[in-house]
Order: sequence, then C-alpha cells, then structure tokens
Amino acid sequence: MLGHDRNRRAAKRGTRYRAGLAAGIAVTTVTAIMGSAPVASAEASTISPSERAQVVQLWQDGGLATRDAAAEALAGGDDAMLDFLNGGKAPAAHQDLRIRALRMMDKGGPATKQAATQALEADTDAALREFLDTGWKQPYHTDLRLWVVRTKAAGGPSVSSAAETALDTDTNTALEEFLEAGWKEPYHIDLRLRVVQAKDAGGPHVKEAAERALDADTNAALQRFLNYEWEVAQARDEEAATVTELVERAEQAGEEARKRTAAAEQASERAVKAAEKAKLAAQRAKVETEAAKGDTVRASNAAREAAGLANEAADAARTAISAAAAADRAARVAANAASRAASAASLAGQAASRAYSAASAAARDASQAQAAREAAASARDAAAGAGRAADAARSAGNAADQAAGAAQAAASASDNAAAAGAAASEAAQQVGVAEQAAAAAEQAGAEAQAQAQRARQAANAATSLANRSGDAAAEAAAAADSAAQHANNAANAADDAAEHAGEADDAAAEATRHANAAIEAANASTAAAEQAREVVKLAREADAERLAQQRQRMIDAAEQANQAAKESSAEAAWDVREQSLITSETQQLLDAASASDASPETVLSKGRQAAVNIMRTGGPWSKQAAQHALSGTEADVRQWVESGREAAMNSDNRSRVARIAEVGESLDLRQAAEQALQGTAADVNEFLVNQDYPGRATDERVRVTRILDGATGPAVKEAAEAALNGTEADVHRFLVEGQYSARATDHRVNTTRIKDGGGPHVRAAAEAALQGTPAWTRSFVKYGQYIAKQRDHRAAVHNAEMNRLVERGLQAAADAQRQAYKAAQAAAEARGAAAEANDYANQAADSANQAADYASQAQASADDAQEAAQRAADSASAAKNAADSAEQSAHETAVYAARARRSVSDARSYAQEAYVAAGEARDAALQAGEDAMAAAEAAVQARQNSIDKNREKYIQKRKNRPELTEEKIRLVGQKIEKCTVVQPNGKEKEAFCLAKDEGYGWDDFTTDLGTVGSAAGAGTGAGALIGCGVGSIASLPGCVTVGASGTVIGAAAGFGAGLGMVFARRFF
Repeated sequence: MLGHDRNRRAAKRGTRYRAGLAAGIAVTTVTAIMGSAPVASAEASTISPSERAQVVQLWQDGGLATRDAAAEALAGGDDAMLDFLNGGKAPAAHQDLRIRALRMMDKGGPATKQAATQALEADTDAALREFLDTGWKQPYHTDLRLWVVRTKAAGGPSVSSAAETALDTDTNTALEEFLEAGWKEPYHIDLRLRVVQAKDAGGPHVKEAAERALDADTNAALQRFLNYEWEVAQARDEEAATVTELVERAEQAGEEARKRTAAAEQASERAVKAAEKAKLAAQRAKVETEAAKGDTVRASNAAREAAGLANEAADAARTAISAAAAADRAARVAANAASRAASAASLAGQAASRAYSAASAAARDASQAQAAREAAASARDAAAGAGRAADAARSAGNAADQAAGAAQAAASASDNAAAAGAAASEAAQQVGVAEQAAAAAEQAGAEAQAQAQRARQAANAATSLANRSGDAAAEAAAAADSAAQHANNAANAADDAAEHAGEADDAAAEATRHANAAIEAANASTAAAEQAREVVKLAREADAERLAQQRQRMIDAAEQANQAAKESSAEAAWDVREQSLITSETQQLLDAASASDASPETVLSKGRQAAVNIMRTGGPWSKQAAQHALSGTEADVRQWVESGREAAMNSDNRSRVARIAEVGESLDLRQAAEQALQGTAADVNEFLVNQDYPGRATDERVRVTRILDGATGPAVKEAAEAALNGTEADVHRFLVEGQYSARATDHRVNTTRIKDGGGPHVRAAAEAALQGTPAWTRSFVKYGQYIAKQRDHRAAVHNAEMNRLVERGLQAAADAQRQAYKAAQAAAEARGAAAEANDYANQAADSANQAADYASQAQASADDAQEAAQRAADSASAAKNAADSAEQSAHETAVYAARARRSVSDARSYAQEAYVAAGEARDAALQAGEDAMAAAEAAVQARQNSIDKNREKYIQKRKNRPELTEEKIRLVGQKIEKCTVVQPNGKEKEAFCLAKDEGYGWDDFTTDLGTVGSAAGAGTGAGALIGCGVGSIASLPGCVTVGASGTVIGAAAGFGAGLGMVFARRFF
C-alpha cells in the first residue's frame, strides 16, 4: 500500500496538498513546487512555511540527490534553505534525471540504450523527462520483440511456436506474457521431448534413468537427467564412446561456446558503454566540483553527481565481471569441445591403426581380406568423423578467441569504472563539499574502484583461459585433421591389401610397411588421447578459478548485505517502542535541543537535525510529526521538541499495540493488547516493553520447551535450558531476544562445521554466509548447503565422466598399439627376424597391460560417477524437502505479513489525516494574522481533534477486516521474508525484510537452452529499473517495492521485461 499510495500521489501532482505531503502543507506549497510562487530573497530573515513545506515535499518525492540536498537544507538554517531553493534543487533534480536515464540505459535492451543515450547526450531536463515519461515506450516494445526472437531462436519446437504466437500478436501484453511465464510450459514440453528421445536411443540404464525423470516430470528432474545422469547411465551401460558420439558432443559444445561468446560480447559491450559514460560524466562532475571553489551547494551537488555516477560505474564493473564470467564459460565450453575433438581424433587414429594392421595381415594371408575391407570401412567413417571434429574444434577455437576479445573489452570497462571511482573520490576531497555529500562520493568512489579491480582480475583470468582454450582447440583440430588423413590412408591401404591379398611378391615387406604405419597411427592416437587429458586438466583449473571468483562475489554481496542490514535494521522492527528506534546520534541532538538551558538557536538547529533523522527512521506518526515541524515555523519546531515528538511517539506506540491486538500470536496476547489500548500512554508503553497477559508465563514456558526440543545446536539448547531454570523474566527475555542470538550462534557454528567438511562449492557458499547477516547463515544451514552440495556432487559426476572418457580413449589407444605391435611381430616373423619379433611381442604385452590399467581406471571413474550421482540425487532430495518446508514457512510468513501490512497502512492513513488537519489549521491561523505560536497551538488542537474524530473508524476497520485473498498473500510473499536484525541497542530480533528471489532464473534458462540475448546480464534488473526509472513515480521510495517485484519476475523469465511491463499497464 505504501508504494501504491506514493505512486498515486505522484500521479496527482495537482492535489499534493491532501494526497501527498500529509504534514499539513497548504495549497500554496503546490504553487511553490510548480514554480509560480516566488522564493524568498537572500535578504529575507526567515523562510516561510510554504517554502519549508516545498523542501519537505521534495525530500519525500525526490531522487537520491534531491533527498540528500533537501535533508541538508532542512537540517540547516535559513541560509541553507535559501541556497537549496535558489540554486540547489535544480542541479540535484537534473542529476536524479540523469541517474535514472543511465540506469535504464545500462539495464535496457539495444533500442532502450539508444534512446537513453540520445537523451543523455542532449542533457536537458526536457529531453531527459521526455525519455523517462514516454520516450522509453517504443524502444521498450522493440526490445521485447528482440528478446522474444532470441528465445525463439534458442528454444525447442514448443518454445519456438509459443514465441511465434507472441510475435504475431505483437502487443506489449502478448510479448510480456510470453517472457514472464509463457515460455515455461513449452520449455517443459521441450525438455520432456529431449528426455524421451534419449530414452528411446539408450541402453537399459539410460532408459531407467530417463523413466525416473519422466515420472518426476519436473523441470529440475528433466534437467538433471540431461545435464549429467544421461552420461552416467551411458557409462553404466558400458557404451564405448564412438567417433560419431564424440563428434556430436564436440559440435554441440562448439555451438554452445559460440552462443556463450555472443552473450559475453553483448555483456562486455554493455559494460564498456556504461563505464565509458560513467567515467566521462564523473570526471565532468569532478571538474564541476573543483570549479565550485567553496560554493557549498554547487560543490555538494557536483559531488553527489560524481557519487551517483561512481555507483553507475560500479554497476558497469559488475556487468564487466558478468561479461568476464560469460567469456570464462564460453572458454570452458570451448575446452570441452577441444577435449572431445581430441578424443575423436584418438579414436580415428585407432581406426587407422586397426586398418593398417588389417592390411598387414591381408598382405600375408588372403583369408584376411574381408577383415581388411571391414577395417577400411570403419576407418573411412572415422576419418569423416575426425574431419567434422576438426571443424568443431576450429569453431570452438574461434569462439574462444572471440571470448578472449570479450574478456579484454570487459577489462577496458573495468579501467573506465576505476577512473570514474577515482574521479568521485577526488570530488569528495574538494573544498566546500558538504560532509554527507563528501562521504557518499568517497564511499561510491571506493566501491567503484574495488569492483573495477575485481572486474580486471576476472577479465584477465577469462582472457588467459580463453587463450589457452583456443590453443587447445587449434591443437585438437590439427590432431583431428591428421587423424582423418591417417584414417583415409589406412582405409585405402586396407582396401588395396584386400584386393591383392596374398598376391604381393614380397608379402613380408608389404606387411611390415603396413605394420609400421599401424604403429605410427596408434602412437598418434595415444598422443591425441593424452592431449584430451591435458584439456580436461585445463578445464579443471578453469573451474577452480571460476569458483574462486564466484566465492569472492558472494563474499562481497554478503558484506554489502551485512552493512545494509546494519543501516536499515531500525526500520524492520515494528512491535517495539518508538523510542527504541532512536539512534544515539539522534538522541544526542534531541537532548541538546530539549536541555533547559538550550538557546533558541540550539533548539532550532539541533531540533531540525533530529527531525530530519526521524523522517528517515521513525514510525508513521513520528515521520509525519517531523515533516510537520520541518515544514512550519520556528514555533512548530519548538513545539515538536517540547511535546509534539512525544505525542507522535505515543501514537506510534499505540499503533504498534493495535497491530499486536490484530495479529498477535495468541488470543490472550491479543486481548491484553486490546486492554492496553483502553489505557493511557504509559499503559501502552508498559505493554510494549513487557507484553504481559494472564497465563503468559505458562505459554512462554511451553514455547521455550518446544524450541528446546527442536534445537539443532548447543547455543540454543543451553540458552533455552538456562531460561527454563530461571525466572519468568528470563523465559520472556529468551523468547524476545535470547533465542535469536543463540540461534545465530548455532547457525554460525553449523555453517563452519559444514564448511570444514564440504567440497569447493560448499566451502565457498559457507564462507560467504559467514560474512553476511544472521539470515545468511540460517539460509545456508536450512537449504543453501544442500544446493551447494548438489553442485559439488554434479561437478564430481562431470569430472568422473570426463576421466572415464579420457581413460577409455587411452585404453583404446593402448589396445590399438597392442594390435599394431602384434602385426609388426607377425611381419617380423614372416621375414625371419626372430629378435625383432620378440621385441614387438614384448611391446604388445606392455600395451596390453596399459590397456588393462586404463580399463580399470575407467571403471573406477564410472563407479565414482555413479556414487557422485547418487549423492547428488540425495542432496537434491534434501534440497527439495528443505524447499518444501521453506515454502510452507514462507506462506505462513506471508499471511502474517499481509495482515500486519494492513495494520501499518491504517497507521499511515490515520497519521496522515491528523497531520493534514494540523497543517490546515496552522495555515488558516497564519493567514488570519495570528502569530506563529498561536498557529502552532491551533495545529496541535486540530491534530487531536482529527485523532478523536477518526478513532472509532479505525478501531472498527481493524476489527472487521475482510478475509485475505491468496493473491494478496502471494504479492506480499514475493517481497517479505523473516529475518534477524540488529536493533539500534545492539540486540538481535526477528523481523521482516524484503526478499530476493533465488529461484529458477536466467542462468538456469541459458544453461538449459543455450539462450543468448542482450538480456543475459539484465534479466533480473531491467524489469526493476523500467519500473523504477519511468514516469513521475520513479523517484518515490515506494519504487523499491516495484523494483523488488521486477527482479522477481525478471529473474523468473530471464529477460528485462520484469514489472516494467506491469508498470506500463498499470500507470499509463
């Protein structure tokens, strides 16, 4: 409701007085905002209430730069207000417009980027507003079509058909619906089709594994079969890899490498453009800061712009990291193609060796002619396959080379991002920059440079891997070409030997020539198999490097989440006293303002600074009261310091008790809350502190006992037992605070234990969780560990299967050598060279032993793959159980949160009405010629009258709620999850936080379909940013809600449509 109310306010600018700023700002405020009312001159000794109201309104509706500048003005004196009104608000608003356009450019598709670039290059308010209001719409439609076309091209027949239908309809709605959900069922059908095809062509184990996947009939099960169970089942069926199979895999890997390279190139292009623009703009802002030479407003606005652009540069660097990761993936796939091509070359060499051996035998013995003809046919087939494998390897090598180029482009983007960060840091050091603006610029600059450094490291690693993969692909192509030539020559020799079997004048010499050629071909086959093993080793090294980079990114995200939680934790608490949300800094300001010996200047200065802080962190009533004071006269500020803040705080406390009365856990608690609401402010405050009710002690001991019974770690057990052995106060304290800190401790201990015994993915995820908030370790222990274990086991399956493939190739090469040496032995015996024949016999025996060893190793790898597959299946089952439990808990949380949000919405509306009435009364008194003190007293009385008038209405509304619909519960559930936060007093508490979707998303979609599109790096962001970047509501804090939903939908579809599409339907 908050986001919706704010959106509606912004859409009805002409009625802001009543629907927007609920702090009693008069109609003159709107006039001032629209620009037709004059701003006080520099000579004026005071700022009028309407002018202060204008600044409060801008703080509410403005972007980050406007909010920061308005906050500084509100906290300062008259000079600061005048500076902001006369020269500060326009540059800040322009900066906000540019930042919104930059974000859309960075996250949008090609058409949106072009339109945004044109607006940014024009760099006028009119051009930027035109783009943000309507100019994005046609480009957005163009991008939607592009994303659908790319999905169609990459999808199977069902996805392609559904995409074609959307394209034929050609409306935003049809395209959006396809991208949002329309691809899902067709994609599932295509998955089933691929599994059915594999089942029909496979052996008994393949059929069994495919049947399990088809019976489960989930995307996860079907993908699991296609991704690794299929290969494992083939190994169990003891299907020797054929040249045809290896060639097909090499060709598929080459095609996938090309697609992934395209994704890397597109992501790099986005990063390069965004970073270049951010660098140039940040440097321009730095120059502007330097030129300000002490002009605080001008310098601070320029520093804020530099900070905003540094943030954009950091985003560009993150995009560069994604580009480098995409290049890394392309290079790894190219390496896989090279490995399979090398294996195909090895098999072709084996076929050539067998054909030469058969020719040698036919030269000596006419009865071997038919065997020679068969060997010749096999050699020709192998030669054709080797030729295709060479082409696939060359194609993969080209993709690897292009991936190296994309990685280098990402590196150049990192350089520009670093330059933008440096410019912001330098801007922060300039004379005249306000402290808050300087801190923002410094922090943003440091973050941009840190992200740029990580991008550079990722790009360098990806470049190295791509170069090595390209070299390996070139070597594999050469080996395959050579093997094809050997196989064709061997086929010709075998056919010729069969045609003239036993006719040669010197059969022994002819047999010797063919035997020597067989040895040469067998040796080439062995070299190719060894090369395949080296490429597999290269892929392992690349995987380790990729995981190291992924680990660092996760740790960075965890640390940022931890910091963000510390900064916003006060906002998450809802059932505590308002006073507990006051930070120590704000309390110091309040103490100074309310001191008995405080001067009038101190009251005003410190009071306004405290009010600005409370506007950010207070409850609904406290925020409205702070806005009312800041938008009024000096008398209003004094009244707020003396009694207004406390009155608002009491109203917030009463609202929280009303919420407990509505959604409290037990009936007795709800009844006690209702009773407290009948009492005084002291009664309400006392109830919030203790939340006492008859029978609470018994209920709480039962709850603690349940927690003890379900405890999974020693800290919770110890704390619960101590509480049960203590007083009622100990039991209550454990439930309110102790259990959360104890549970957090257990989660950290369990996370560390799991990390120490886990594989690479488990260790990386655990290390990140340990750097995050308590919610991170809790999520890791509950279900994250199973996902990470599944990835480790899948990696083990893949590694074991690649080992098996290489070892089977080496086994076959050794067997070819054995046959070649046997042929050479026979030829030597035919020549009467007994000693030479004995040497060949020994070498044949050695080759046979080698072949046996490789066969044993291959079987061990197959067994390893099967065991890893079983562990992966077990982890998948555990993950599913955890997900099912989490889903049930999420639904319960969503129901609770949806009910609580209704209560919060009532509190906002109740407070809004009261302070609208207060503002009207104040304005009326001032217009009637009364002094400021009388106007302030009139506002106080009007506020109370409104409270008394509306009290019964809100009581009845609370007690007669309609039933919640599943749709409302679902919408809340997308955005809210339970979390543990650290309160300003340092104690942990369970609360509700915005949730991020971690479900099936773009990476999964591209991995499974091989889909490539410019949305690859923007699937989870563009929807949010179109929702937050467009139109007049874009600057509202409620945009966070729009953006969060956009991320959910964008991630689910894997494209940049997101809630931007819903936004377009809903607001335009």
